[in-house]
Amino acid sequence: MKLPIEYTYDRPEFDIDNKFDVDEFIKRSEDNYAHLEDLEKKCAERFALVGSFIRVPVADGVVFYQVVETNEKTATVKRCAGICLDLYEDMILGQGCTLPYDRVAQMVAQRRALNKLFGRKK
Repeated sequence: MKLPIEYTYDRPEFDIDNKFDVDEFIKRSEDNYAHLEDLEKKCAERFALVGSFIRVPVADGVVFYQVVETNEKTATVKRCAGICLDLYEDMILGQGCTLPYDRVAQMVAQRRALNKLFGRKK
């Protein structure tokens, strides 16, 4: 199943070379993450794994990948720009790749469990 375009995360990367306003970037980063969470909630009502996302530690930060397509055996993830100020990408996942479905489902479940334990209070 391919993620419908209206649920696809599409925020731009930070342009740190032309203008660097740390307060603005932090606010945009938080807004972008909230947008990704909102997309996941909307997708959870309609799809099993498509539209959810994974969190991958990289160096001293993290990078997020949205699940954009699945079939019985695999799940394709795409990097979500504009959330981490460091512009990281995982050395193996790169800008996105296809992984075993069960592994991605496990990574999504792990992130959700950690969010329940340590997530922000709303």
